[in-house]
Amino acid sequence: MYIDFQKIIANPENKKSEIIYLLPQDNVKQEYFFVVQENLNTKSPQDLSGLIFSSLSKHYFSGEFTDAEKNFQHSLQSTNQIIKEITKENPKAFYQIKSLVISLTSDHFYLSCNHSFKVFLQRQNKMVNLLSNELLSLKQPLFTAVISDKIKSGDKIIIFSPGLLINPSTEIQPAKSLPELKKQIEKIIQQKKISRGCALLIEAKKQEEKSKNPTPPLELKKIIDTDLNLL
Repeated sequence: MYIDFQKIIANPENKKSEIIYLLPQDNVKQEYFFVVQENLNTKSPQDLSGLIFSSLSKHYFSGEFTDAEKNFQHSLQSTNQIIKEITKENPKAFYQIKSLVISLTSDHFYLSCNHSFKVFLQRQNKMVNLLSNELLSLKQPLFTAVISDKIKSGDKIIIFSPGLLINPSTEIQPAKSLPELKKQIEKIIQQKKISRGCALLIEAKKQEEKSKNPTPPLELKKIIDTDLNLL
């Protein structure tokens, strides 16, 4: 199994929404790691959002555990501790920084967020909401519940940041491919004149379906090494 993905930013000139993709250089375990962020903080936004990403990725790939779920939990707990320490001095430091993290292995996914993201799973021709009403109304800087399940070939996970004002359950139709799904969403963004937010579209595919030109990972090693000095 391998993971294909597409990303959409409603307004490319708006630097407050971003999707960061990371996987180990030696990806034998076929693990994929994404952080989706929307940042409305006008004071040092990159420092704080980068701090969250650096902590999540550092602790997930630290090798503390051999089990992906335990590494994911460890990543959230360690990041929450950093957020708590900073908010003691500045309670509103992370209030406007909205983050979602998702890790995918060859057969499972693990997801958590600290604000009201919208996340749907398309399995065959059915769209399923992965977040409860309680999680949909989250407005806090800490990562709380973890959503996890098996992932099958053909499954598509659709993630909308809070500012992307689209309702997947009523406005998005099941699609055969990610490009088709992306085209739907971009059309709605244009029609509704949405200027904020981003979307991450993920599809699990069988290894033999892998295209000759898969979406390449971002070269983030130097960025990560720099950001980790903040921890």
